[in-house]
Amino acid sequence: MKQGLNYELPKTATAKMSDGTTKEVALTWTPASVDTTIAGNYEYTATVQGYNGSVKLHLEVIDKTITIVSVEPTEIDAAVEQGLNYELPKTATAKMSDGTTKEVALTWTPASVDTTIAGNYEYTATVQGYNGSVKLHLAVKSKQAQIVKLEYTNLYYTADIGESYTLPKSMTAKMSDGTTKEVALTWTPALVDTSAPGYYIYRAIVEGYDGSVKAHITVIEK
Repeated sequence: MKQGLNYELPKTATAKMSDGTTKEVALTWTPASVDTTIAGNYEYTATVQGYNGSVKLHLEVIDKTITIVSVEPTEIDAAVEQGLNYELPKTATAKMSDGTTKEVALTWTPASVDTTIAGNYEYTATVQGYNGSVKLHLAVKSKQAQIVKLEYTNLYYTADIGESYTLPKSMTAKMSDGTTKEVALTWTPALVDTSAPGYYIYRAIVEGYDGSVKAHITVIEK
């Protein structure tokens, strides 16, 4: 008998009578009922009215062990940007043999995530008392370097009236990873007008940079 289940002691037994017939007779048990809350071996004794002997019942209460049937999820896909922190899941949901569910601890190999190098990585977790495993596929995505600073934010030029003048198409930018890079300048207005003397300001934007570059141009008469 499994631990925790109900067990009813037999109420009757068959007796052979002195006249050669048989008869169902009542059994009176000691103890009177069965307790299956604790695993172990138990003996019960029954007496029968009008009979000097007894009936013995030997009952084994078997430890009811609840086991893990399945774990969800078994496959996990995740992504993180290079250099950022990523924590492996600590638990998963297990379906138990008694029909319930339970949060179970995951033990990962490797035990932690290193995101310093971009690439695809696989981590495997085991669960105590379960033969299967959980797989996590992690994509560490390359971190795009951001523009930290432009070489110049203000440019000053002098041009003669009527002179053809072209604004610079690029500039050196300092990047967040410590490198430098030539970045394109998009000017407004796009062309320099030197047809009349005066002081003019042209503004350039750089993709991926919040600031702007100003070109201060003074057009003078020859």
